Amino acid sequence: MDEFLHKLHATGFVLPPEDATDGLYTRDQARFVLHSTFRLSLQELARQADKHSLPDADPLFAHLGFAPTAGFGASIAAALTGLPGADCQSLLRSAQKLSLLEMLQPEPPRWQLHPLLADYLRQHAPDSGSQERLHQWFLQHLPEPTAEDGQEADYTLWHELNHEHRLG
Repeated sequence: MDEFLHKLHATGFVLPPEDATDGLYTRDQARFVLHSTFRLSLQELARQADKHSLPDADPLFAHLGFAPTAGFGASIAAALTGLPGADCQSLLRSAQKLSLLEMLQPEPPRWQLHPLLADYLRQHAPDSGSQERLHQWFLQHLPEPTAEDGQEADYTLWHELNHEHRLG
């Protein structure tokens, strides 16, 4: 999947048509269709978020493009967007209703972005520290292994962090 995304990104989302003999479906049109689909969905997300008094939903949601590809939970989403928990949950619910996110599990809630959408979001995310916030989230949650004198270090907290990373 990473190789595919790298190649796709290198071409600027230029997708070849399924049928090369179809002169009406050019590469530029394919890229336009993909980007237009994403833009329309993100515009609708912004409209719905405005109804819930959550301004700037489109750029805030774009930060989720930096979320772990295996999925993320509410705490990682809040760290990436910089939103308080309730506002972040509202944004995530709206995005899920628009099929911009897939809910992997309801409790504790865990979501996933499609890799193509995540890559598009990363390309269009405002440069306002989402990666730094994600790094800070991990540093804040990174446990120190504990050890009693003469005992091996207890890595239980590391296991819990890995679990949180998967659950976000």
